Amino acid sequence: MIGFLYALGLQDLLTYFIDWKKWWGWILCFLVAGGSLMKFDMAAIFYGLLFGLMVFPFVRQKKMGSADLVFIVLYTSLLGAERMLVCLMTAAVLGLLIGIGKIVMNSKNRLIPFVSCLNVGFLISYAYGYSIYFSSIQMLSFNF
Repeated sequence: MIGFLYALGLQDLLTYFIDWKKWWGWILCFLVAGGSLMKFDMAAIFYGLLFGLMVFPFVRQKKMGSADLVFIVLYTSLLGAERMLVCLMTAAVLGLLIGIGKIVMNSKNRLIPFVSCLNVGFLISYAYGYSIYFSSIQMLSFNF
């Protein structure tokens, strides 16, 4: 699973494009492997579609790619809503750092490989998602 995320993230990082004809078999294997590691429940699938609907306007405006939408829905279905929030926040911070780095380095290509950022967020959220989520909720509730 980690090898698949690495290969897909590397293609996104280098080309900013994911060739669905080349990767559909691997994506299917990832779904089967992910489904065997984690249970799919209807609430997680519902939240996946909900997150996808929230991201869809950005895809229509060409602010995000379709691969970003697909992987947000997939990862939400695998992780659930709580850990997906951690994944998205991690990916957003990492994407912000990459974007600032490109501005500082005066790069002509300002595209951000967001699937790569999502992959890093997925791995962190898979390992530590609940503890990060509940500790941040506790910090935000001001009940020390």
